[in-house]
Amino acid sequence: MHQGIIEGGVGHVMGVPYVEVYGDRATATGHSVLIRHDPERQDFRVDRLSANRWELSRGEHG
Repeated sequence: MHQGIIEGGVGHVMGVPYVEVYGDRATATGHSVLIRHDPERQDFRVDRLSANRWELSRGEHG
């Protein structure tokens, strides 16, 4: 299924995340958009828009 979506025309675009650092911990918040080609209309459409949040921490080795 994934290969079929790629063959049909798709783009995955991620925005630059907003990062907050708190010593050895941080959070990163951003968004991503999945854009697919619509062969019937011969144009592109937003298929998925997602908000993303990552919680990060520095480990023993970095």
